[in-house]
Amino acid sequence: RTIYFDLNGGDSDPIAPMVLYAGAEVTPPADPARQNYTFAGWLPNVPSIMPDEDVYCVAKWTLNKYAITWDANGGNGGGVNECEHGSMPTPINAGVRTGYTFDGWSPEIAAATGTATYTAQWKANTYDIIWDANGGNGGGANQCDHDQMPTPISAGTREGYDFAGWSPEVTAATGPATYTAKWTGKLVNISF
Repeated sequence: RTIYFDLNGGDSDPIAPMVLYAGAEVTPPADPARQNYTFAGWLPNVPSIMPDEDVYCVAKWTLNKYAITWDANGGNGGGVNECEHGSMPTPINAGVRTGYTFDGWSPEIAAATGTATYTAQWKANTYDIIWDANGGNGGGANQCDHDQMPTPISAGTREGYDFAGWSPEVTAATGPATYTAKWTGKLVNISF
């Protein structure tokens, strides 16, 4: 009797048929290989004892799956999922990151050919900052990125006063803000 082996797309060298007497012990061949697939056994299974008939065994294959890591890079999302070889990975939401807007993944998402890591890209939010001169001849508005120090616009001058800073104290931007100029009156010497 004979056991025939169909590699079913496998890359290995062909497996020679096994010719044995019925009742003889069968030693299965080495597992075949196929690029991007994992061998999943024979259909039907290779018998352990040669039956009294020919057997046709076909290789079973499972398409490889790879771990894909989604690094949220400061966001509160991300994680790990799997993707079959040659398929496009499904991104896991990067979540939110205070003061930033999601700006895609790096590198560009491509069909899976192995394990991969994608890193979330974030763009800092930009806020309007108002500089209220509070009676001075300066002031105005500009913009500042999240977590950066805004650049004050000069409050200019105010007759009879000296500029005494901004209220509240200028701090790194976390949203739109208004700063108001503080002024202190000048001392005037009056002579009689």
